[in-house]
Amino acid sequence: NYYGHTDMSWSLLLSQNDSWVSYLIQLLPTTESACVIVGNMVGDESSASICPTLRQAGMIPALIAALNAGPASSAAAWALTNAIRHDTNAWGMTYVGNDPQLLSPALLEHLVVSPPTTTTVVATQAAWMVASLTSREPEVVDYLVQHASFCSTLVQCLEQSSKTDDPICVPLVQALGHVASQEAHVPPLLMTTSLLPLVARLLQQPHSRELTLQLAWLA
Repeated sequence: NYYGHTDMSWSLLLSQNDSWVSYLIQLLPTTESACVIVGNMVGDESSASICPTLRQAGMIPALIAALNAGPASSAAAWALTNAIRHDTNAWGMTYVGNDPQLLSPALLEHLVVSPPTTTTVVATQAAWMVASLTSREPEVVDYLVQHASFCSTLVQCLEQSSKTDDPICVPLVQALGHVASQEAHVPPLLMTTSLLPLVARLLQQPHSRELTLQLAWLA
């Protein structure tokens, strides 16, 4: 109970303070704790009301900038994943585009591949971003897969990661399943990647129950 606001969460109360929100967004690119706070806020039960406020204050470009800010990158990736997953009042295309302040297919590929400049945590969170984005409107899937190497990158990452049952496998399979759920994308997915033999092979190997279920659904 805060000043009589028994029906409001702390996150919602904080989001209603414009000056506090503005300061928090300014801290995001370089401050891990600020990214954690935003990640908690957008994952809150009131996230549908909180996300629009944080978006208008510049949350998306600030978190994307933080992805390349060393210590803050893992927390920023987690916060961005939470935002994409819970910001249900916004179109998925709010988060993706060719604008450098948004998530482009090339950037998502770069993050999922987990180069030396990122971490496996960032790569796994990036895969969850893709899984969430591809579960949104068909236009989002169309936009992502029109990038020539997008699906093949996901399949290649899955092939490499499946050798060790890496946690990234589940969101990768889920994302590919979302792509395959759209009939128009199935032929190019099968003809331009090694997805089918990979899935057939993985289904014959022991994996976690969750990954096995996702593979069966994808197939």
